[in-house]
Amino acid sequence: MLPPSPASTPSRATQYERRAVAVGVEAGTLLAEAYVVRAAESALMTDARWDSARFAATHPRPYVDRCRRLRVARAVSADLSNAWAP
Repeated sequence: MLPPSPASTPSRATQYERRAVAVGVEAGTLLAEAYVVRAAESALMTDARWDSARFAATHPRPYVDRCRRLRVARAVSADLSNAWAP
């Protein structure tokens, strides 16, 4: 699960930039928009994997609820896409 735009969190808005990235999928490669850490902020990065349970426990409820709705919307979208697949 990916969190909503980091730019929606005012304290983090300047740490990220929206950028087009190539994403590998079963059918090949697609171009997608992603929020990435700005080079000037790269010292903030760690090798730790993103932990959705920790995220849910440490962020305000409305933000976590938005993340859950995004995950559900993505799952529904994937199901609808698969229904139209040959």
